[in-house]
Amino acid sequence: SCGCRCSGVCSGSCGCCGCSSGRSCGTEFCKIHPSDFFEEHYIWIPCIVPVCTSGCQHGGTCTAPDTCTCASGWSDDTCDSAVCTNDCQNGGQCTAPDTCTCAVGWSGATCTLG
Repeated sequence: SCGCRCSGVCSGSCGCCGCSSGRSCGTEFCKIHPSDFFEEHYIWIPCIVPVCTSGCQHGGTCTAPDTCTCASGWSDDTCDSAVCTNDCQNGGQCTAPDTCTCAVGWSGATCTLG
């Protein structure tokens, strides 16, 4: 729904920031005016501020509602799963980008040395 939280940050698409006096919305930015008398003191804030309810981990960025864009080496909905270019073998787990944690009795970059 269209609107503006009373902090002046627009939720959803802009067009109706009617929280209180001194706040109005343009097409892409919410205009917060601390004083109704001085145009030069307007502060512009992006209207659409996406929220990722579970957060984005490991340097991921919330780029749309509940959508993270992950940093290199991380994946899944919240960027909490490490990516290993070569699969970890013999029960090893990918615990950081290109880092396997090997099961007992195995070693090596991909847990193939036993």
